[in-house]
Amino acid sequence: MASEADPRDSVIGRHGGGSATASDPLLGKVLGARYRIIEKVAKGGMATVYVAHDTRLDRIVAVKVMHQNLDEEGNFAERFVREGRSAAKLSHPNVVAVYDQDEDEGIAFLAMEYIEGHTLRDTIASQAPLGAAKALAYIEPILSAMSAAHDVGIVHRDIKPENVLITTGAASISQRVKVADFGLARVMTNNSHDATTGNLVGTVSYLAPELVTESKSGPRSDVYAVGVVLYELLTGRKPHSGPSPVDIAYKHVHEDVPPPSKAAPGIPRYVDALVARATARDPELRPADAGVLLRMVNRVMATLSAGIFDDPDLAADLALPTAGTPDVTAKDADSPMRAHGESSSESTAVLPPLPAGASGPAAPPPGRPPGPTGPPPGVGLPAGARLSLSQPEENVRIAPTPDQPKQRRAVPTSWKAPIAVGAAVLAVALVASGLWWFVDGRYERVPSVAGLTKAAATTQLQDAGFEVTSNTEFSDTVKKGVVIDSDPGRGRKALPGSTVEISVSKGVEEYSVPKLKGMLADDAQDELREIGLSVGEPIEKFNDKVEEGHVINTQPRPGTLVRPGKAVTLVISKGPAPVDIVDWTGRSAKRAKNSLEGDGLKVEIQEEESQTARPGTVLSQSPNSGKLPKGETVTLVVAKGPAAVAVPNVVGSSKDAARQTLEAAGFKVREEREPLSLGLDYVTRQEPAEGEAPYGSEITIWLN
Repeated sequence: MASEADPRDSVIGRHGGGSATASDPLLGKVLGARYRIIEKVAKGGMATVYVAHDTRLDRIVAVKVMHQNLDEEGNFAERFVREGRSAAKLSHPNVVAVYDQDEDEGIAFLAMEYIEGHTLRDTIASQAPLGAAKALAYIEPILSAMSAAHDVGIVHRDIKPENVLITTGAASISQRVKVADFGLARVMTNNSHDATTGNLVGTVSYLAPELVTESKSGPRSDVYAVGVVLYELLTGRKPHSGPSPVDIAYKHVHEDVPPPSKAAPGIPRYVDALVARATARDPELRPADAGVLLRMVNRVMATLSAGIFDDPDLAADLALPTAGTPDVTAKDADSPMRAHGESSSESTAVLPPLPAGASGPAAPPPGRPPGPTGPPPGVGLPAGARLSLSQPEENVRIAPTPDQPKQRRAVPTSWKAPIAVGAAVLAVALVASGLWWFVDGRYERVPSVAGLTKAAATTQLQDAGFEVTSNTEFSDTVKKGVVIDSDPGRGRKALPGSTVEISVSKGVEEYSVPKLKGMLADDAQDELREIGLSVGEPIEKFNDKVEEGHVINTQPRPGTLVRPGKAVTLVISKGPAPVDIVDWTGRSAKRAKNSLEGDGLKVEIQEEESQTARPGTVLSQSPNSGKLPKGETVTLVVAKGPAAVAVPNVVGSSKDAARQTLEAAGFKVREEREPLSLGLDYVTRQEPAEGEAPYGSEITIWLN
């Protein structure tokens, strides 16, 4: 979606998705005497990405140009340079390649591989929630890329769907996924944190708890982010949400990521265990790096491929160890505070470290619907810090407040006791009323909208003072277009103006069998699996019109609605059926040609003179037996008759001399007697008398 493309740094290409204008001064400019800027693709908080022509190697590349107004902040320029150096160390099919890094008249830029396709965020927006097998098919190449990075000592620090690109044209998902944007990457040290600013840099929805509390990053923080992305693929939503980045960061520290099966029923328990292991709040309980998590994912994918839905041993192996598990101080995964003001494409934010010991809001009394789980203003912030709300949420920064001396006025001693008592009473009243307001008074009850149409539910919630967002999910029991539930749900309370998310039924989960006729069998199988359908044992048939190895049709037929997991059988062409060869030797060449061509074969005629065979007769045939594929050639050697030769004149010759002369010329001789023969045996006439006659033909002579 175009609205999601603008706020991110990307190297991805979209047809017609450029946002270039004639006013952009870089359009048409050649950077580094090599890269001619053609079109603007996207603009993010740190850089703008262009399509460019590499004039030296004659290829299209993506050029990422750092915003010049960031030069004043040295850490941004350093981060930009670090991106090029980090990615250049990696050579992996699932990592966007960095070709070059340079500066031209104060313009810092990177030249990178140009990717034609979309982002994983677009996939989540259009397809999530995904089935477990397909979700893991996207995670596996991400982990493969991150494992390569961890092996050379690089931590990405900003894994999120916007930084995972999906290319077009490749046969399988694993070949199409590429990890981009190593702008936050760091070489691993014993204490990998932002020492220059003391700030926390990253995308808040994917921050590991140790990054929030201590600003320490390592391979396990990348593992945590991948776990959050997996949760989002499985459920279509982020595990933690809140009205501000600080609230979300607080939840990462104090709340476990809920099991994905809670939001998307039907997910196997061992997949829940895999997500819990990857997103454990204690980093020591997570896989040590992406390579370890990759092995776990491969084991889960093998179990899913085998059709095993319940595997207690695998679930137990992946489950978090009980010893050393951190205390869960706030596990309200059903908090009524959803992603208020949170966009679907989240930018990298700069936050202060959130102290591990910071206390959150008091839990609501038993029996009372819980309020927002995020900290009230000031909770969890470093001493002497304030939250600036003057900028958009994705650009939030925390800045220290200046110390302000307090002025005190002297109070007469005789007034101190009454004032103290009055102040105490007033304080108790204010605390009580404030507590009531904070815990209950400021909330409104969310009306029940289950069973209403989307339009009716939206109207009712907006009339009650709430903002409304929606998602869709399949349901076997709720009619398409009708609301299944809401979050916060029936009977819960939420702040007026906060967001209520409604889940709208997409109806029974069914998929239309696509039209696959004429496709290669492997491509057709991949397309079926990508939409959630299984592939049955193929059927092979001969077909004169469909090329060998391509799809003739499907069972069931295209357009048929089938449930997930339903096997679709492909009917695959074996090419034209072979023809049984008939031997036409000694028979009419014309009939032979008509018959062979009628069977789909080609016929080649070669003529040969024959003294014995009748002209037009097949003398020989190749091949003359067996089977031959249609379209192949059969060669026929056909008699064209003897050649014509001159007839010798033997009139006046003796019988024996005439016979000898004619036979020597290649003719047969027939003798006849004249009616008034005298018995002298001399030739009186012959037929034919002169000219030419076919070699081997008969000459008649008359004797006197």
